[in-house]
Amino acid sequence: MKDFEYRWCLNEPDYHLVIKWLTSWKFEALPRNMLSEYGAIVSKDGVDLCSGWLYQSDSKIAWIEWVVINKEAPKNLRNGCVDFLYDTLFSKAKELGFDVVMSFVKHGMFKDKLETKYGFKPCGDNNMELMFKSLWVQ
Repeated sequence: MKDFEYRWCLNEPDYHLVIKWLTSWKFEALPRNMLSEYGAIVSKDGVDLCSGWLYQSDSKIAWIEWVVINKEAPKNLRNGCVDFLYDTLFSKAKELGFDVVMSFVKHGMFKDKLETKYGFKPCGDNNMELMFKSLWVQ
């Protein structure tokens, strides 16, 4: 994962890139003012691969949402990019003083990955899972 890089998505071209990815997967495009200041875009060899957003609350809970992959990027470059993204967002959440990260999911494969690979635990019904991960417990 050392070959990956990230940048915080704070400008209009990055915002439009993320919206393009979201709509290519049939997700709603969010207005820019609804996205957190901590949106990360992961790239490798100059190719933008995926993005996700860390939201802050006034408690010790943060949220990771709107994770999306650039499906036009070569698969060999994408391999591991989401892992790097989550590690980046977990690190930022810890740096900001959060104890738990939560996320909503509704897709089976991604839900399984959050549980098995990233240590999230479900706390909802079968149609829409609210999942969380403690940043301090391994």
